[in-house]
Amino acid sequence: MLIHTFIENAIKYNLKRGGGKNFLNISLRTENKNYLIEIEDTGPPVRIDTKTESGTGKGLVIINELIELYYKLENIKISYSIKDKVSSGNETTGEIVSIVIPA
Repeated sequence: MLIHTFIENAIKYNLKRGGGKNFLNISLRTENKNYLIEIEDTGPPVRIDTKTESGTGKGLVIINELIELYYKLENIKISYSIKDKVSSGNETTGEIVSIVIPA
């Protein structure tokens, strides 16, 4: 459930608008006693908390509520970050979502 919104938005807003030349990469690894999930796309960036014609703009709100509820139930703090990928020419070339879950 945690990664669903990030992946859905990468497909819906970034990959579909890229003219078929984009990719989506999902990776999972352990790092410093944490699980690290990275979702990377090469589409034009769109903030997933922004309302559009095809979305509600509630994605991050739902994710934050899910993380807060999980913390209350399990006392495990999940965190995430969203960063633009930038080329050497300072052009935005996609986004990387990093989710950290303590092991």
